[in-house]
Amino acid sequence: MDIRLENAIHELNDTFTKQKSIANKLVEEHKQLQEALAIVCSNADEDCPLEYRTEHFRSAITDGYDLLKKVGYFKNKKRVHKWDI
Repeated sequence: MDIRLENAIHELNDTFTKQKSIANKLVEEHKQLQEALAIVCSNADEDCPLEYRTEHFRSAITDGYDLLKKVGYFKNKKRVHKWDI
């Protein structure tokens, strides 16, 4: 096999390994962000009664829950929350 072809294959393998590592890190960070958003939404939802919420606050919590539903956060959890549909 040509040395240039071997070098190209080696570089491609290194690139693939680096990209896989980056992807794995992003997946882990995404999971951490989901968990943090769920905690914030849950605590805000529990700590502030409906009658004291502004429209912006109410819509922000709803948006947070909608995003968590969209990415499948609740499907991966064994616990069931009142907002889990």
